[in-house]
Amino acid sequence: MYNDNRKTVILILLGIVIVSISIAYASLATNLNIGGTISSPSANWDIHFINFSSSSTPANTTSGQTNTGEIKSVSTSGTSINNLKAELKKPGDSIVYTFDIKNFGNIDAKLTSFNSNITCGNDCSHANFLISCLDSNSNLFQENNILHANETINCTLSLKFNDDASISDDVSANISANWIFSQN
Repeated sequence: MYNDNRKTVILILLGIVIVSISIAYASLATNLNIGGTISSPSANWDIHFINFSSSSTPANTTSGQTNTGEIKSVSTSGTSINNLKAELKKPGDSIVYTFDIKNFGNIDAKLTSFNSNITCGNDCSHANFLISCLDSNSNLFQENNILHANETINCTLSLKFNDDASISDDVSANISANWIFSQN
């Protein structure tokens, strides 16, 4: 009988230990949950030319001669300026056009590359052009610079008939420039 009581007590104690361990495990175990939604607002990529010199400005060259060339033809998308024509009248004469490039989008843009070129029918040594753009801090905007969302850079296009050209030099030049922006 003593052995039977002892087995019963051991079984009861073993049962209490198992129940206690189960309760202790349950109180120490925790479930972690994450709930919610993730969204991304629509991205807007919109960089284009604005504020190109009006047809009355610049109407005159630096020598005071009338610029009879066609001033501009900006594409409806604002991404190209076409048919720009200027007539420089005498050596040393120049004309400057101004325009802005603005990031109307909500994505910062990096200027990946900038290419410009001048080609002439015969001799380009008498014609020069320079395109330069400045950021809002008046720093030169160049490759690898960032055009932040809603930021504008101010640009100038200078065309010049060199001082050493003679009046008999007939210079006909075509210029081109291309800005390539990529997502930053």
